[in-house]
Amino acid sequence: MGRRLPPGAGRALTLRLRILAAAVGNAASDIAPARPPSPFDALKATPAAAVVPETIQAVRRAGTQLTLDGQPFRFTGLNIFNAANVDSALCWYAWGNGDLLDRALGAIGDGQTVFRIWLYQRMATVGGQRDWTAFEHTLEVARNHGERVIVTLGNQWKDCEGTGARFKTEDWYQSGYKNQPAPGLPQSYRDWVAEVVSRYRHDNTIFAWQLMNEPSDQPSEAGGCSPTAGATFRAFASDMGILIKGLDPDHLISVGTLGGGECGSAGNDYQALYAIPEIDLCNFNDYSPAAPAAPKAPAMKAKAKECSAKADAQGLHGKARKDFREKCKKS
Repeated sequence: MGRRLPPGAGRALTLRLRILAAAVGNAASDIAPARPPSPFDALKATPAAAVVPETIQAVRRAGTQLTLDGQPFRFTGLNIFNAANVDSALCWYAWGNGDLLDRALGAIGDGQTVFRIWLYQRMATVGGQRDWTAFEHTLEVARNHGERVIVTLGNQWKDCEGTGARFKTEDWYQSGYKNQPAPGLPQSYRDWVAEVVSRYRHDNTIFAWQLMNEPSDQPSEAGGCSPTAGATFRAFASDMGILIKGLDPDHLISVGTLGGGECGSAGNDYQALYAIPEIDLCNFNDYSPAAPAAPKAPAMKAKAKECSAKADAQGLHGKARKDFREKCKKS
């Protein structure tokens, strides 16, 4: 029998990312206050692991738009969750070494400009020690294809986070993320995020940091939401947003919400969550084939086809073709 795919990975996934307006409003009064000084402030002085070409600029948010080099930026991409994984026993498919990711991006073609990966602490830990080889391989392959990466830093589910990992409940979102390392891992979730963000804050191959995969702040895996779910989850997101922006003000932040009425982000809680100033991207996972992901999809598809034909006529290939098509689609 085939192996069970993890939540959020096996189904066709469309991330609908809507950029928050700067004036969306103040977050609810119960958002956690700014944190006190942290020992991870010292990590700001730590050099990035990779030296990347200065021509690679960060994608930024300007009001309700994404911009790149001062121009509007709109992207299409896939969820390649296993792109930084090298242990098939840990997380299904090992694409974090060898040529599989390179071949896949080549097969996907120049229509993709951003893809999403999982980078959980266990994926960068070998024998209790940090090992960045797989992640740096993923970034290099993405860079060579002219693509950027959404980096998801934690999982609501226990999948791919190592032996002893558990479903995240409200007690974890209240305090566990700060002081409870998973078995066999050297750091808590919060300290892990501080480490990876500090190390790669200068690498603009990174499109955005995503806090969690499909978070749901509930008392137990059995379901049900507590009256404090919204306040707890906003405090978590605010604390992590302040931490990340303090270490890396240049890259975007996404919470990673599923968008299906989960605890902590349902109804008005969703709006209050995305009013947090440090959070740049709203998202929900579109798992319904009956509802079109984009009302303007036919027109966009026609324009993309037109731009591909123009690129073919000029004999463009690889990154030159991708760059031409992106500029053509904005014209």
